[in-house]
Amino acid sequence: MRKPDGDRAAIAAADLADEQNRSGLVDAAIKTFGGIDILINNAGIPNPPVPQPLDVSSDQMRRLFEVNTFAPIRLTQLVVPG
Repeated sequence: MRKPDGDRAAIAAADLADEQNRSGLVDAAIKTFGGIDILINNAGIPNPPVPQPLDVSSDQMRRLFEVNTFAPIRLTQLVVPG
């Protein structure tokens, strides 16, 4: 996590479909700022571009649910105790 001047914001990249990335993101924010006051879950991916809804592969569905459903829930679980 890169900390810009002023210590008010930081920029980080993470694959929210990956549990280790989610945990690492929260850990880096806590290390950088001493805690997290606000969590905004605004990451998301659109439905896969397929001709028919039944053409969505299992891998596409897993990624969609990891990012759009499980990531916000898990990030909230990681942040709220602090």
